[in-house]
Amino acid sequence: MFSSKKEENFCQLYLKRCVEHLGEGRDPSFRHFLEAILLGRAWTLFREERKLFQYVGLSHVLAISGLHVGLLFFFLERVLFFLQIPKQARNWAKLGMSTFYLFGVFLSPSFLRAYIMGVFYLFHQLLGEKISRGKMLFFSVWILLMLHPTELLSPSFLLSYTAILTIFYVFPLFKMYFENLPSYVSYIFYAVSIPCTGLPLTLYFFGSMACLSYFVNLILLPFAGFLIFLSFFSLLLEVFHLGFLTVSLLEFCYHGFYEILEYLGKISYVTIYFEDKISGEAVVILYSILFLIVRILYKNHKNSYRF
Repeated sequence: MFSSKKEENFCQLYLKRCVEHLGEGRDPSFRHFLEAILLGRAWTLFREERKLFQYVGLSHVLAISGLHVGLLFFFLERVLFFLQIPKQARNWAKLGMSTFYLFGVFLSPSFLRAYIMGVFYLFHQLLGEKISRGKMLFFSVWILLMLHPTELLSPSFLLSYTAILTIFYVFPLFKMYFENLPSYVSYIFYAVSIPCTGLPLTLYFFGSMACLSYFVNLILLPFAGFLIFLSFFSLLLEVFHLGFLTVSLLEFCYHGFYEILEYLGKISYVTIYFEDKISGEAVVILYSILFLIVRILYKNHKNSYRF
């Protein structure tokens, strides 16, 4: 069951009731999974389940963050487009529905960061302005730190923005230097580059290094994305008391997904844990080197177009 130390608002009560009804009479593991990915309550999962997700490198699936918010906006866009709603009206509707969802879930810093960036994108769409990545990053960091100043040096904050910086500035380098590669190669680089750039931080905070989990993400992240997308669809249907139409399929897919996780969890060295963590100085040095490499590559690419 859900619990909270403070009084829940209307949005929280409404979404909680919908998710409870979706999971009614279902397997406890599946109910807890719904609570985690739809309401941001990952602590409701059994401890063994949380450890399994962490070991195979998919713990970010359980936290409402950029992956979930991106899928939420994509899902809302598809639904509203299917209903033939004009573009400007779709953007306003996405803004309203995503804000309702914001107030209805556990408000983690990772979700707030992704929501701010999503809303920033929507406002630029509404105003017809070109999106500035620098402005998007600056305002999301500024607003988040205004609301949660203690998050500045937290693992979730640093890893989250490291991932965003990788997507905004490292991944484009790959596309600049390798323009005509197949899309699946770009996906592989995208999926591998994010955990690689976050490696110094995971070594510093957790003393762990993902090895085979890179390949686990390549294989299972699309499956996890499908589960999240189907969960949003089931939640939307439940608003009209029609969640029963898809919840059985969702539960079946979840159990298949979890069986794969259990199999992978038996493999040694998916994630390696070290006795000693690296120092903060080492983290600064590693990221300084990465920054210089990225800067040089951008400069070289820019100079190559002058000749």
